[in-house]
Amino acid sequence: MKKVFFLLLASFAFCLTLAVPAEATIKSDAPQNVIDFAAAQLPQVKQNFYEDPVAWGFRDAAEIDRATLGLGMQVHYWQGEELREEPSWEFVIEADGKPRTFLTVSDLDGSLKIIAAGGHAETFQYTITAFQRMAPNAAAVLVKDKNNRHLLGTVDGKQVLFPHRDPSATGGGATPLYVMKHPAPTAYVLADTAVLALCGSLFILRLTKRRLKK
Repeated sequence: MKKVFFLLLASFAFCLTLAVPAEATIKSDAPQNVIDFAAAQLPQVKQNFYEDPVAWGFRDAAEIDRATLGLGMQVHYWQGEELREEPSWEFVIEADGKPRTFLTVSDLDGSLKIIAAGGHAETFQYTITAFQRMAPNAAAVLVKDKNNRHLLGTVDGKQVLFPHRDPSATGGGATPLYVMKHPAPTAYVLADTAVLALCGSLFILRLTKRRLKK
């Protein structure tokens, strides 16, 4: 039984290896001047985090010390069935390579300003991971809806929505917190998750048949 269990783990790991290219990563689309501005303002912004690290999404003050500027993307909102582009860019602030909170820079009448900071970014990692796994070659577009952040990309000529995911609220992150008014992209993402589950099921079935023959 142990042998079957470890073989199953190896098979599942192999399926994940096929699904997630090692080089897959989401690239920032923020202009260099916006990135430079955010990086220059980060030390001052971090001073606010020390008052209550946990409330800002950090484990402790030491994590704030190690916080760096991460992924920066232009903000979009749904306007009817079209996307509206905003003169704002949201950055992920990371600690040890893991998302912790957000920082938003906006172009106000030609002048860059910090307009928002905060929000727990840890659950956004599941959206990033799903996008990298299923759309490794697509350009990601950040779509905000209230406090939720989604990623939109083009896969095989179709626009695919990767919704905000929270494993603690959805039993492992397989189901989105809610379905936006464009259900087809969400169905595409969930269908791909089902393919991975099928891969594991077929492997179990094959092992069972072999054991019965013996």
